[in-house]
Amino acid sequence: MEAVGPEIRNVVPSVRWTDDSPVLWNDGCWKRPVSRTSGQLYGVVSQFQANTKYQSDRDSEKILLKIPFPTGQDIGGHLFFGYDGYLYISVGHGGPEQEEFAQNRLSLLGKILRIDVAVASDGKNYSIPSDNPIVENGGQGRKEIYASGARSMWRCSLDSGDVSTGEGRGRIFCGDVGAETYEEVNIIQKGGNYGWNEREGYECRMRRACHDLEMEVMPISVYEHTLVRAAVVGGYMYRGKGIPSVHGQYIFGDASSGEMFRLVEPKKRQSQWISYLLTVCDKSQCPCSAREEQPKHIVSFSTDRDEELYVLTTTSLMSEWATGAIYKLVAPIGNRNDKLTCAGNTTRWSVLAVLVWLFASVTFT
Repeated sequence: MEAVGPEIRNVVPSVRWTDDSPVLWNDGCWKRPVSRTSGQLYGVVSQFQANTKYQSDRDSEKILLKIPFPTGQDIGGHLFFGYDGYLYISVGHGGPEQEEFAQNRLSLLGKILRIDVAVASDGKNYSIPSDNPIVENGGQGRKEIYASGARSMWRCSLDSGDVSTGEGRGRIFCGDVGAETYEEVNIIQKGGNYGWNEREGYECRMRRACHDLEMEVMPISVYEHTLVRAAVVGGYMYRGKGIPSVHGQYIFGDASSGEMFRLVEPKKRQSQWISYLLTVCDKSQCPCSAREEQPKHIVSFSTDRDEELYVLTTTSLMSEWATGAIYKLVAPIGNRNDKLTCAGNTTRWSVLAVLVWLFASVTFT
């Protein structure tokens, strides 16, 4: 798939080798090699040098982390740089039989990691920030850990903050895929514990009493895990100007259902965020280039330099035969008496295919 603009690049399909070299999958941020000899699955974080055309040199690979996974499930995944210049990495808990790893500080599974890739130290191709929780507070554990208790945080983002006041700048939002009962949206805090495997959503799991978890942080929003809505995809706080009606709201989706939602931040910190369903606008309210049917599933979100929002979609969650497209979210053209006639219309609204969403006031619980 071709890149869309300078901000969204290199959507890489899955690759499978037929010889004895490792099998590779691409998870949007992970390279996951499987040793054909031992059968061990790894999550690998690598650094590459890029040229002026934003093309990476494969021969320049420098492996930063190689994390063994006990299963191929719940790997999680996102890489992003914070405003502090450090690399953040979301790592899944590794599968249903390995649930204890998320609460084990000696394991990198079920965690948000933070490392400094600009400085090598202690024989590694990275160093540990001095204010990472275990470094700052002492105690046993992997010093890369920034937050714990994650199940499978799929897509995180950095809030650029209100353009006028700067409020919210630097907040990290992540969607955490549920197991049996709830999908979560979380704001990541340094040293925070997000409850897995003791808690899912706001509730204790399997009717057992929750232990007192140090620095436990509750989700800002949850929704019920069902056969249709089964995998949250973390999105972005919308700070663009193209859709004023949702400015300053958090936009996210569900991979299985293909639905999108918006969260409205409460004025008081103790209050709950309010969730609403986003629905596709009526065709008569859409620009001509936005009237095609979008692919069924949502894989990821991104933004451009103007902080307008894009959605990566796919026709199938089985990547071996999936096809998809990138869409830009724009505002409806509004209720007009002179409905736009598209037949024979040669005017292009955009060089991109776009999805247009009508922002419904139906509360989603």
